[in-house]
Amino acid sequence: MPEVHPERLVELNIYLSFIVKMGVQFPPPLFYEYHKNFSRKAAAILSTQGRKINWSIRDDDLYFQIFPGRHARTCDKCSSVDHSTDFFFHL
Repeated sequence: MPEVHPERLVELNIYLSFIVKMGVQFPPPLFYEYHKNFSRKAAAILSTQGRKINWSIRDDDLYFQIFPGRHARTCDKCSSVDHSTDFFFHL
């Protein structure tokens, strides 16, 4: 995508950081479900309405459909949701 649409590189990087954060916070395969559904929705809007979705803006409706009532995984050492306890063992 960066070669075809370099103006959207920042948008893609923000989206990828969302996906990585979801992958750390929630058990698999939930982050992948969000990614598949978001991509499908973006493609449908582009093909039917000709509009490009800003990938850097989280789709809250989709997010709360996939992650309702899910408890984010937290680090046992510091209670952060940004990394797992395993992260400390790899430092």
